[in-house]
Amino acid sequence: MEARALRWDHRMSFDEQQSAEENLRIHLEELLPATIEAARAVGCPLVNVFSFDRGGASPEAPIPEGPVQALKQAARQAADAGLILSIENEATCWAATSGRAAELVEIISQPNVGVTWDPANAFRVGEDDPFPTGYGQVRPYVRHVHFKNASIDALTGKRQFSVDGAVDWRGQLAALRLDGYQGFISVETHQRPKVKTTRKYLDQLRSLSRASLPTGAD
Repeated sequence: MEARALRWDHRMSFDEQQSAEENLRIHLEELLPATIEAARAVGCPLVNVFSFDRGGASPEAPIPEGPVQALKQAARQAADAGLILSIENEATCWAATSGRAAELVEIISQPNVGVTWDPANAFRVGEDDPFPTGYGQVRPYVRHVHFKNASIDALTGKRQFSVDGAVDWRGQLAALRLDGYQGFISVETHQRPKVKTTRKYLDQLRSLSRASLPTGAD
């Protein structure tokens, strides 16, 4: 059998693989159980998770088996604790778009797995119509909602988070109400100054929530 030296780049790849596997073990065997315990202690009905960084892969690339199996294992842990595992659509992850988030939930095929719907994230990854088109894809699976907005910078053409943006939150909130959504809507801001921006988002959410009420409702 021919022997050859292990090159530095081979060793680096090996170390990265070992590090990734150990990181996954820590998340599934230590961090997730601790998170589940904390959720139960405060009465939170779900654990919000992401669907692994997809690296340089396209948002439309096929979802690898590894992330699917890891999320299935996480779903079983959550189910054993009576909790929902809610996967957020996030630009850098495998569930980047609304369609991919829905597809991942369908592949995992566990009754306690759903979607944390973030329309601004969907817009930021390239979806021009998070509502109603994007919402239509995740609609059966929405278990939690993040409230923020996003727009296209007029100078750079880049999609970015903003207080006022492209997401039709008035229509989205009305649709959630009409669909009988009973979960929470969490204000999420990635903008500075944090406190000032959060207050603006809260004011928007309160105003839009009142506007989405049926005529004559309190």
